Parts: sequence; structure tokens; C-alpha cells
Amino acid sequence: MNYRAEIDGLRALAVIPVILFHAGFSMFSGGYVGVDIFFVISGYLITSLILIELESNSFKLIDFYERRARRLLPALFFVVLISLPFGWFLLKPSELIDFGESIISISIFSSNILFWLETGYFDNSSELKPLLHTWSLAVEEQFYIFFPIVFLILYSLKKVWLTTTLFIIFILSFIISNIATLGSSHPKVISGAFFLLPFRAWELGLGVITALYLSKLTLKNRYLNEILSFSGFLMILYSIFFYDKNTPFPSFYTLMPTLGTVLIIISTGQKSILKNILSFSPIVGLGLISYSIYLWHQPILAFSRQLSNVELSSTESITALLISIFVGFLSWKFIEQPFRNKKKFSRKKVFKYSFTAMILCISVGIAMISFKNYSPNQLPNISYSSLGERIDAEGTVCKLERSNNHEFCFFGNTSSDYSVLIHGDSHADAISYELDRTFKKKKIKGIFLRNIFSNGYQCSSTIFTTTNRLHLKELLDCPKEFKIAIESFENINAFIVLSRWTMKYYPVKNHINSYLFSNISLTCEEDFIERENYDITNPSKSNDPDIKRSSIYKYLDLFPKDKKTFLVYPIPETACDVYKLNLRNFKTTNSLIKNLYFNKDEYYDRNKFVIDSFDNFTGIKENMNIVPIDSGKIFCDSLVELNCSIINNYDPLYIDDDHLSDKGASLVIEEIFEHLR
Repeated sequence: MNYRAEIDGLRALAVIPVILFHAGFSMFSGGYVGVDIFFVISGYLITSLILIELESNSFKLIDFYERRARRLLPALFFVVLISLPFGWFLLKPSELIDFGESIISISIFSSNILFWLETGYFDNSSELKPLLHTWSLAVEEQFYIFFPIVFLILYSLKKVWLTTTLFIIFILSFIISNIATLGSSHPKVISGAFFLLPFRAWELGLGVITALYLSKLTLKNRYLNEILSFSGFLMILYSIFFYDKNTPFPSFYTLMPTLGTVLIIISTGQKSILKNILSFSPIVGLGLISYSIYLWHQPILAFSRQLSNVELSSTESITALLISIFVGFLSWKFIEQPFRNKKKFSRKKVFKYSFTAMILCISVGIAMISFKNYSPNQLPNISYSSLGERIDAEGTVCKLERSNNHEFCFFGNTSSDYSVLIHGDSHADAISYELDRTFKKKKIKGIFLRNIFSNGYQCSSTIFTTTNRLHLKELLDCPKEFKIAIESFENINAFIVLSRWTMKYYPVKNHINSYLFSNISLTCEEDFIERENYDITNPSKSNDPDIKRSSIYKYLDLFPKDKKTFLVYPIPETACDVYKLNLRNFKTTNSLIKNLYFNKDEYYDRNKFVIDSFDNFTGIKENMNIVPIDSGKIFCDSLVELNCSIINNYDPLYIDDDHLSDKGASLVIEEIFEHLR
């Protein structure tokens, strides 16, 4: 296969947007499509090499796997090795477990499966995962394991079957990726479509089909080449600058950058302006070291963020990327290049060293998980750093069971005749542990109504709103199913409802303009995919304040008028990783933070629409069954004047950025019991 410098230039075009996207530069909101460009390039190059060797009767699977091992593994394991001490000293104990698991999964070419099970690519925690980017390498590695075998079998049969069968396989992959991304509301299905090979195979397949096409035909029309190459280039640029985190991926939207890549590969084999641009030596140079740059950029960015309270500044991000490029060059020169030299490293040595590195990484990963309690970042008297970590360790307060279209469980004193039903989202999960202890002491039976389903789809905790815009019709029965659920329990004496209300009602024109809370006082902010909430009965006007206010009223109207319903007002969000703030203070002063708070005006500005709506509803005489539990009064002013408390007298009131700790939950529960019975 003749060397095509423009392909390395295309690699540069792929890697630069990816690292700029991961660095947080909003201009490159669709920079993640660089990974999709890499997929197409990989499919094309691998198939081209296999075809050449098959036609010359020189193809051997062992040679193929050797080349892949030389190309991918030395630099990958070196990056993992260098990341180990940084992970040990910078990561929280829970993150250390995740880090250890990621090292193990990388070693067995399955990190994409691990990250699918753990998180979404655009979640707020993702940018702090040093090895998250290896998911795409795992997809390629899995493809490299299976594709040459399938290709060899099909090639040995009738050659007409080769292209036809592969085309059918890739079309099926394209179809299921669209069904999973656009047709499902289940987060794991959508996330699976992003991370897993069966849903991504069609992108590599575009490269495969391109190689098969170019093995027989070549575009020689100069004008057509110019048109196609610049069309492809513009398609890639459009996706880089106009796609964002909310663009469904992978789906037919992914055709823009991937087909753009195909057009460039097909049309730059001959002379063209774009071929000359992509063959420019500095661009080719970046392309040559693109793999190492890609490997290094995420650990450098992630560990830099671990050292900072807030998102990196532009200067810090640029510095991190320049370091990534420099270290990437060194890695390419002193790791990649030597291992690709067969005179320096024989096949036996490559496989031996690769196997040794795999065993070493698996052992280190297991050790990190096993010795997490000895982490230098384990704080005294603080067991967990997030609600998710607590649920993983202890489980939920009770095991959910399903009855018809709702999931529930019993907790507290389950034999008591006096029962209280709690309904909500993860904010309800957060207080349930302390509520369980209190109910046992007070001899109250708790009923946790956690999930409601309508026609097979999960309803939001707010019942009348949803982020699932594709199945609004199916969710129209949510109110009816909720009524059926609460009426299925006999002798309920009272209700408690709480959710992350403001987020669940975003957006509301001129009122709720941000899905997430940014804490100006403490310079903390969250950053993950925004999810617009639609009113199930009037989705086209979901941004209208009257429509959203009506959805709040309709939800509260579902509760019986003859029983008390304790409406917990919005819990103040902090946007801060409380554990890490404590950790930094402990490392510098050998003491936990005594008091931490932020300006209460930020809380009221953020939650004004919901608070006013709650006040209006509870102020109506007919709604006297609704008992307001004013979270603002509980957490703001009562502990520190003019401020909302996060840590009070060394006691964290939060387990993470927005979920209450048991201490914080106890303050809410005390207020509830002032009015209960």
C-alpha cells in the first residue's frame, strides 16, 4: 500500500478538535466527532492492508495481530504506568476504585464496556476520569480481533459475498444505533449505543467499504475530486462547530463527519488542493503523533482538573494541551517508533512485553481496589464522597419491588399501622437513610414510591414533565398511573415529596435559564449534558411559565386532600464537590473545614420560580393539605446569617454537590416532624 501523507493530515484534523473539545473550548462543541473520523480511517487502512496481503497470498493473522500490538499497546501501557502515581495521590477513594477498574478493563480491551456500565460520555464526572478516552481504543481493538477473521472467511468464499455481507452487517449496525439513540429513553441503552462496538461497527464499516471501492476504482476527474474533497472537508467542519453534547450520537447525524471523511479519502488519492493542504508537513507531523497526543491529553486534563476547584481557565487548558502535544511527541519518538522497529523488538519480545504489561496492570488495578481504604485521600470520619458511592456500598434503603406500573419498597418500622409515603428522585434517596432510622425510632412504616411507569416508559418524579421527548404520548398516562400507585397502599397517613425541582422544570422562559447551578461565591460549577423538560400535555409550550406552573399545580393536586403532604422546597444546590474541598483543606492545614457557606441570594435567584409556585399553591385554602417544608429557611440564614450552609461546625450537610448527608437530612426531617401527627 502506497503511503498517503494526506491520511496522516486527516488524523491531525481528527485529533485537534477532540482535544480542544475535551479541554472545554465551546467553539469546538462537536469536537468529539474526531473519534468518528478515526474510526473511518482505521477501517479504511486496515482493510486496505488486508486486501493487499490477501491478493499477494501473504496475509497471516499472527502478522496482523503483531502489527496491531506494536502500534497500540506500548504507548497505551506506558501512559497507564505514568498515570498510576497521579491517580493514587489525586483521586478520592471512590475514584480510585473506578481508576483501578479502568486499568483492568484497558488490559483486557474492554474499557468501553466498563465506561458504559459506569457513566455517560458527557456526564459531569466523565471529564475527571483520566482514562475515559480509552473507550474508543477498546472499540477498535475489539474490531481488530474479530474483523480479520470474518473478512478472511468471506474472502475465501465467493468474493461477491464479501462486499454484500459486510454491507448488510454495517447497515444493521447503523439501524440499531439509530434505534438505540433516537428510539430509546433508557440511559443504559443510549449510553450503550455510544460505547459499544455493535453500534459503532458501521462507522469502521464505512472505512471498510471505502477500501473495497478504492481497490477496484479510482477517481481521476480533477474537478470532481476538488468538489468531493472540499464537500467532505466542509461536512467535517460543520459537525465540529455546530454539533454539541445534545446531538444524538451515534445516529444519522454521525453521517456528516463520517461520510465527510469517506469523501476526503476517496477524492484525495489524486492531485487536489485539499490533498496538498493535508500533506503540508507540519499537519502531517501532527497526524503522525496523533495517537500519542490522544493518549496523553485526557490524563493531563483530568489530573489538572483534579487539582482545581473549578473548570480550567483557557490559559490552563491551552497549557495542558501544549504539554499533551509535547509529551505525545516524546512518546511517539521513544515508545511508538522503537517498538514498531522489528530489528529492535522481535515478535516474541512484543508479545512477551505486552502480556507482561497486561498482567502487571491487572494486578495493579486489583491492588488499587483492594487497598482503597489506605488511600492518602481517605478523610477521617467521612465515609462517602457521593450518593452514588454510598448506594454502591450500602445499597438503597430498601429493595425495590414492582407491582403493575410502579416500583416501591418498605422501610422503617414495617410492622407499624402508621405509614408515611415518600416520593421523589435521588434527593429522596439521599434523605431515606436518616428517615429510615427516624421511622424505626418513631415506630412509623415508610413506603418509598420510587418509580412510576406509563406504557413501558419511566415517568419523571414530577409526573407531568419529562426529558423523554420521543415518547410523550406514551407518558400521558403518568398521572393516572401515579394515582393508581398511591391508592394501592392502604391507610397512608401522610406523604413526603422532594425532588431536584428546578432542574426538573428547566427551561422556563425568563425564569429558569440554566439546567445546572453555578456557585459564584465559591467558584464551583457543574458541567454535563443539559436535558430539556417537556410538559407531557403541552410539549410545544414547555418553555411557557404558565404551562410549567400548571404542571407543578397538577402534580400537587394528585395527593389526597384529607392527608398531609409535606412538600420539601428545593434543597440548595452547591455545585461543589464537598469531599474534595474538605480534602484540599485537610492536606494544607491537617484539618477539616469548620464552616462553609455561600450567599443565599444565589439560592433564591436560582429557585425563585419553583418557590413562588409552591408558595402560591400552598397559600390557597383548598390546598391546606400541603405542608411547606422551607429548605431555604432550614439551610440559609438559620445557621449562618445571609448564607446557605454546606458544612456546619465540621459536619458536612451534603454528601456531594446537591445530595444531603445524614446530618443535612436530619434538619429536614426535624422540620417535618414538627408538623407530623
